[in-house]
Amino acid sequence: MYDGRSGAAHGSASVPSGVTMDEGNAPEIGALVIDKAADRLGYVMDRLNSLVQLRPPNGGREWEADPQDIVPATTGDRLQARVVEDRARKRGG
Repeated sequence: MYDGRSGAAHGSASVPSGVTMDEGNAPEIGALVIDKAADRLGYVMDRLNSLVQLRPPNGGREWEADPQDIVPATTGDRLQARVVEDRARKRGG
């Protein structure tokens, strides 16, 4: 499950099994996904060449991921990300 601090996703229960993405079915810009290689949750910001650029839900530095390492975020991951974003907005960040 997403921990809300570093953009990390913890526990295999939050990663749908058998669902990965590649260049042929890369996620849309703005989609919330899990980068299994980095164990992080992020929004898709762009697709460049054969990589996907991701940004943590609570802001911060973007990183690049291989589309084969990306899986769709679960409903629980999406809800947790919204809570973190709402709290950051209320703090003025």
